[in-house]
Amino acid sequence: MPEIYSAHHNFGFDRDFTGYGEKGLNPKWPNNAKIAVSFVINHKEGGERSVMTGDGQSEQALRENPTGPPRINERNYNVESEYEYGSRAGFWRLFRLFQKYKMKFTLYGVAQVVEQQPGVAKRCVEEGHVLLASRNSPQSRVLVPQVYEEMGEELVWASDTYADDVPYWIDPPFEKERPNPKGMLMVPYSYDCNDFKFHTAGSGFRDPRDFYEHIKGAFDVLYEEGCEGVPNMMTIGLYCRIVGRPGRAKAVRDFVD
Repeated sequence: MPEIYSAHHNFGFDRDFTGYGEKGLNPKWPNNAKIAVSFVINHKEGGERSVMTGDGQSEQALRENPTGPPRINERNYNVESEYEYGSRAGFWRLFRLFQKYKMKFTLYGVAQVVEQQPGVAKRCVEEGHVLLASRNSPQSRVLVPQVYEEMGEELVWASDTYADDVPYWIDPPFEKERPNPKGMLMVPYSYDCNDFKFHTAGSGFRDPRDFYEHIKGAFDVLYEEGCEGVPNMMTIGLYCRIVGRPGRAKAVRDFVD
């Protein structure tokens, strides 16, 4: 066993390539729904790399204009303003859209962002949306449920997985010696139905219509499978500063319609 793995064996999980197999799983969605759709708004504006928060350089990831090297020990006002757009305009455009259709979303809010913009979290809680803190580490699957347990809180589910089209259970290592382990429910997230691919060179979406057709196609296939007795779910990842832009927001609006 490699030394690096044995040193962190208390944080490791066994791999599962089998899943629910040929027959799949019927999660029995409410009202006998054929599909469940999870919308996730990634609110990371204010948690990006910045010399003002001690990172030593400006943010390079997921930008409209990715050219040029990162600025070392120097502010990049263009990047800062792009991220500010996400919190000033993009988030609220998406928020109003889901409010209009009375649909709930999950907010992946970086803790630092929530501290800076408590009004966003407050409005989400008031309207019944789900609030999580994102940006995990390899140890998060173990540390997060342990912290919840220490605080006396219930961790209903976690989502740092891409392994299935339906939720599934895993066994946290720290429960192996317990007589009545509870396990942890994993709700899959998505990289393919995700607007960050607008900013991914070579393998991303070139046009809002591409994004719309992709998520519509995923919905159609999963819905058909649900009609055949194998209900699934799909997750759509949205970034405030990306799909919150008017031209791209229309793709989300059309899909919701």
